[in-house]
Amino acid sequence: MSKLKTRLKCLQINLQHSWTATNNLTKIINEEGTDIVFIQEPYNISKIAVGLPRSCAVFTSGAGRKRAAIAIKNKRIDTLLLTQLSNEDTVVVETIVDKASLILVSMYFNITRPIDIDLQKMQEILTHAKGTGTILAIDSNARSTTWHDVLTNRRGKELEEFLISRQLYTANEESCYKTFQSGRGASNIDLTIVNNQAIEIINDWTIHDHESCSDHNILKFELGKREDFNCDTGTSMARTRYIVTQRDTGKFLERCIHIMEQQVKGIITEEAGVEKLDDALSQKIQSSPNIEEIVEEFHDALDKACKSSFRQTRPTNMNKKSEQHKTVPWWTQNLTILRKKVNAHRRRYQRTTGSTALREQRKEQYKTTKAEYAKTIKKEKYESW
Repeated sequence: MSKLKTRLKCLQINLQHSWTATNNLTKIINEEGTDIVFIQEPYNISKIAVGLPRSCAVFTSGAGRKRAAIAIKNKRIDTLLLTQLSNEDTVVVETIVDKASLILVSMYFNITRPIDIDLQKMQEILTHAKGTGTILAIDSNARSTTWHDVLTNRRGKELEEFLISRQLYTANEESCYKTFQSGRGASNIDLTIVNNQAIEIINDWTIHDHESCSDHNILKFELGKREDFNCDTGTSMARTRYIVTQRDTGKFLERCIHIMEQQVKGIITEEAGVEKLDDALSQKIQSSPNIEEIVEEFHDALDKACKSSFRQTRPTNMNKKSEQHKTVPWWTQNLTILRKKVNAHRRRYQRTTGSTALREQRKEQYKTTKAEYAKTIKKEKYESW
């Protein structure tokens, strides 16, 4: 397999046919510079998958309701839908990027259908691939301790045996999160599977800590050999870089202190000095029930101080025009604030394990904030029309 020089950012998500989850995903795609999205149960209107960014090429198949899709945002990826292997529940595309050929697959395993049928479809895809690097993103509805679930069911055992016999590997890493979580429980049923040829190019698999507005969490990973990763090449979002001079450093320190004094206003006066500010910040951290919010405030302070003190370098992406990230026109500052609150409450709930009562309390806080966030997304999107 040829070297994949371009860094590709990938997401995987079961949207549960939700309009709100689709709108939320659109925002994340634009913010993070995502190149490829593997989707199960996309939002449908008249049996057509809709709602994804217009900048994406969306691949689906079949005449019925779509339960699998692949969205390609990166214009430099040549993509061909393999119709002979695709249907409503399976989308198979062949891509070429940097002269490297990859087979990308999105699959939905219907829990009411014998898993043998889906495994047979996987075998057809592998036979066609003939040694080409293959990445399969699957909502398997199958549980196994092999992919870090707490139990193995019959479907999981059958899928396990299939993967072993075909020398396939799950990219899923152990995590404090589960790929699926609802009021009925949590499990790891969403899998990212690769063959021998692709195992060397899949990196940094993780469960996204952002709210998905679906019972399924967002999975993210990157494709490309690690030694080839370079923030000045590829198509991922360019990092903001600043031209730092001795003269501007003093201005940066002044802005930092001023912004942080505003954050602890009421604890100290603005004339109290740096030492008192340091004590006040320490006091705020120790008394806060949510350390994530403190970290976000500190990051925002640094970001504002940098932007108001230093000049930014020009983007160095080779294909700046085609890769410039478009904003979501209906997105508001209120939605940004709500999303931060949802993510913070979600982290607090999922990390609370010592007290059942406290966990239930934080679960209710998370569910209330999530409902408000989903309602506001619908309202802003509707009013933007």
